[in-house]
Amino acid sequence: MTRHPFFGTPLLLSFALGCSSTLGASGSRYVHHGEATNLGFKSASLLDVSVLNADFNPALGAEAVFLERVDGGGNEWGQWRALALLGVTHMPRRDESALGYELFLTPGLARYTARDSGGERNNMGFALGAEGGLPIRLSGGVPPWKADDIVGLAGYIVPSVGGTWLGFDAFELTASLSLRVKLWSAATP
Repeated sequence: MTRHPFFGTPLLLSFALGCSSTLGASGSRYVHHGEATNLGFKSASLLDVSVLNADFNPALGAEAVFLERVDGGGNEWGQWRALALLGVTHMPRRDESALGYELFLTPGLARYTARDSGGERNNMGFALGAEGGLPIRLSGGVPPWKADDIVGLAGYIVPSVGGTWLGFDAFELTASLSLRVKLWSAATP
């Protein structure tokens, strides 16, 4: 995999931003203007702002995705996405069902390779997409009267799928499988 000169900065910012941090494998498949498959990894950080509305579970975050093309020609500098996460998420606590949900709008920037009649070219432009996932709590459940820790740490496996427009050149379908760690408190909704 190609080394990215700015690799450390987005990864550290992503993990420092919020209450939960995610690291996982990611892949994408272009379905517009020349099909190609990319594989790599992503890191994300979410700030749960459900204090503002406990019924809606709003969340804000950032995601950094680093990809390398695995078919249809190489890319000497690699590809990346720097995305904001705006949406809703429910990561279940120990006294709830093990299955949660999340749905995000993902605006941001991207470096990608586009193909057209003139050949292949590297582009940098906007990215706009949507992503949905199912956070699955890794720990077993407990009765509500035993789940009132002041501060807790929970682990999740998060499969997710989505789609992203890259500039005006390409559309990609994405899939990822990530491990997420969330810091939470019984003092918050």
